[in-house]
Amino acid sequence: MVEQGDVVMAELTGTVKRVAGGEMRMSMAEVFVMALHSPGSPGALLLRDKPWVP
Repeated sequence: MVEQGDVVMAELTGTVKRVAGGEMRMSMAEVFVMALHSPGSPGALLLRDKPWVP
């Protein structure tokens, strides 16, 4: 996961073995653009979510 300013990029990869032999690989990523709530409020708002799955 990478965070810079109000943008967070998360990546997930994995590999599983097939029952019939061989393996299957997968990867996906999401980019989140965040904004703080009004002053004094905890947390942040999600302004935009850009998923990527090849």
